[in-house]
Amino acid sequence: MDEILQLSGCHRLDRIHWFRARRRCKGGQMIYVSSGASGVGSMVIQICKIKRLKVIGSAGTDAKVDFIRSIGADVVSDYKTTPFAAALQEHGPIDLFWDNVGGEQLH
Repeated sequence: MDEILQLSGCHRLDRIHWFRARRRCKGGQMIYVSSGASGVGSMVIQICKIKRLKVIGSAGTDAKVDFIRSIGADVVSDYKTTPFAAALQEHGPIDLFWDNVGGEQLH
């Protein structure tokens, strides 16, 4: 948990390095990326696609949903219309979760 808390203040490239080094993602795994249109989220999605993971990305506007789709997410969820739990129920289960938001999204 300390590692995760420490990441909250890191530059996005530090987060990406941590993600690549620590998670050892394998092709075929499913990951959920919250705030997928953010700087960090979009980089995580692209790295996951390079590593052949299946990606569920979430965002809150049509433009961001379109952007996430354009960078390769397999499934895109608008969190304003589809709650986190509903997206997982429909497209899960997931192996990994990349949380760019925290808070109420997980409830």
